[in-house]
Amino acid sequence: MSNIYGEQQQARVRTTSRDEEVKMKCISMSDANEKSDEFALSASPSPDKLNHDDGPETEGRVQNDSNDKWALLREFLNSTTFHGVKYTVNGRTWARLLWCVLVLVAAGGFLSQAISSITRFASYPTSTSITYKTPDTLEFPAVTICNFNYFVNSSVKNDTVRSALQKVTFTEPLQTLTDDDKTILDSAGGWENLTSDAGVKAEQLIVECYWKVNELLLNCNFENFTKVITPMGNCFTFTSPQMVVTRGGPSGGLNVILDIQLFEYLAEGYGIAGAQVLVHEAGEHPDAIFEEGFACLPGTRTMARIQETRILNLQPRYGTCENRSLEYHKLYTLSNCFEECKLKMIIEKCRCVPLHMKEWYDKDDTSVCTFQDATCVEIYSWLASNTVNNSKCDCPIPCSQRKFDVQVSQAAFPAPHLDEIIARKFNVSLNYVRQKNLIWLDVFYSYPQLTYIEVKQDIAYSYDNLFGDVGGQFGLFLGASILTFCEFIQYLIFEAHARRLCRHQRHQ
Repeated sequence: MSNIYGEQQQARVRTTSRDEEVKMKCISMSDANEKSDEFALSASPSPDKLNHDDGPETEGRVQNDSNDKWALLREFLNSTTFHGVKYTVNGRTWARLLWCVLVLVAAGGFLSQAISSITRFASYPTSTSITYKTPDTLEFPAVTICNFNYFVNSSVKNDTVRSALQKVTFTEPLQTLTDDDKTILDSAGGWENLTSDAGVKAEQLIVECYWKVNELLLNCNFENFTKVITPMGNCFTFTSPQMVVTRGGPSGGLNVILDIQLFEYLAEGYGIAGAQVLVHEAGEHPDAIFEEGFACLPGTRTMARIQETRILNLQPRYGTCENRSLEYHKLYTLSNCFEECKLKMIIEKCRCVPLHMKEWYDKDDTSVCTFQDATCVEIYSWLASNTVNNSKCDCPIPCSQRKFDVQVSQAAFPAPHLDEIIARKFNVSLNYVRQKNLIWLDVFYSYPQLTYIEVKQDIAYSYDNLFGDVGGQFGLFLGASILTFCEFIQYLIFEAHARRLCRHQRHQ
C-alpha cells in the first residue's frame, strides 16, 4: 500500500510540475506580448528617449521573449522522429531553408505515392487463378431433353385446331396466325391446356435409359425424368437420388434411347427435327435450352463429353458472398435473373405471364398468356433482351457457378446390319428404324480420370497491401511510423492543454 501511495504521490508531483511549467510559459508569453506592445509604442520615440531604449540589446531581448510563444512547437520539432524536421528550426538561415525544401519535396513524394496506392485500392482489382482438380467423385449435372416437335399430331382430335396449330412457329413472331386462328386456339384451351394435352409426353420420348452409379449399371425409364415447360414446350430433366459418379466415359454416365417420332411432327415449330439437350446445374431452370443446348440428329448416336468448370466469384466491391433474394425462383443464376427481367417487362406491358415462366410467378393476379397475347409477348421479349444487353437489369454476379462445356461427336445409329435387331428390341417396324426416328444419347465426364477446372477470383490489392505500401512510403520519404503519429497527437493534446491553462491563468 505504501508503494502504491508513493507512486500516486510521484505522479501527482509530476503532473503538478508539468502544469507549473506550462503556467510559467504562459506568464512568459504574456510578458512577451506586453513587452511587444511596449516596444511597439516606443517605435515613435520621444526626444528624451531617442537614444536610450532602442539599442540592439533591448531589441534582441524583446524578440527572444516574443519567440517564447512558439516554445512548445520548437520543442516538438526538435524532438519528433520525423526525419529532417528539426533542421528546419536549427542552424543557419540558408540551412533551414534548404531543409524546409527537402522536407516539402519528401512530403510531396509521399503524398503522390500514397494517393496512387489509395486509388488502386479504390478500384477493387482482382486476380484470377485457374486450377485443374481431380476428385474421387463428381456430382453429375442435370440433363434436360426436348423434342423439336412442340405438339403431337395424333393428340389433336379437332381438325380446325390442327389446321391452326400447323401455322405456329417458334423462331419468329406468330405473324402467320390470323385473328380467327388465335381465337380457335384460345377456345381450345390456349397455350397451357394445349401444351398439357397435345404436347410431347415423357413416355413417348424416352424409350430406354441406363444410369451408371457406384460401378453399377442401373436401368431407368421415363419416370426418372421430370417434366419442365420451356420455350420449346414440354421438356424432361433427368433426376436421380444418387447423382454422383466415380468414373468417366460412356459407361460412367447417362445413356438414353430417344424416339422423336418424326411422323408426329405437327407445327412449323423450329423448322428442324431431332432433339435438343442442355447440360446444366441441378435445380437451374433450363429456359435457355434452345440457345445454349446442343442438337442431336435423328438416326445418330450422340456422345456428349462434359468438362465442368467451377467459377468462384468475388462480389462487386468485395461485398459479402451471399446470393441476393430474387422473387421468382429459388436458385440464382445470371440466366434466370435475365429471364426474370424479361418477365417483369412482359407482365407490365402485356398483363400476362408466358407459360414457361409460370413457375417463377406464384401470384394469382396475372393469367397465363393466350395466343392473342403472343405478338405482344414476342415484341417485349425482344425489347427486354436489349434491356438486358444494356445492363439495365439488376443482376449481380453469383458467388459460385458450375458451367458445363460439352464436346459432341456423332455417328450413325443403328448400323445398317443391326436395323432388324433394333426393330425387334423396341417393337417397331424395320422401316421405322430406317426412317431415323431413334437417337442414342450418351452424357458422361472425360475418361478415365474425373477432372474439373476451378476458376477463382481473389482480391488483388487488400487492406494489408494498402497499409504496407502507404506505411513503407511514409517511412521511405519521411522516416516516420505509427509512433510518429502518436508524437504528433501528444503534441496537439499538450498544446490544447497549455492553451486552456493559459486562458485560465489570464482570467485569474
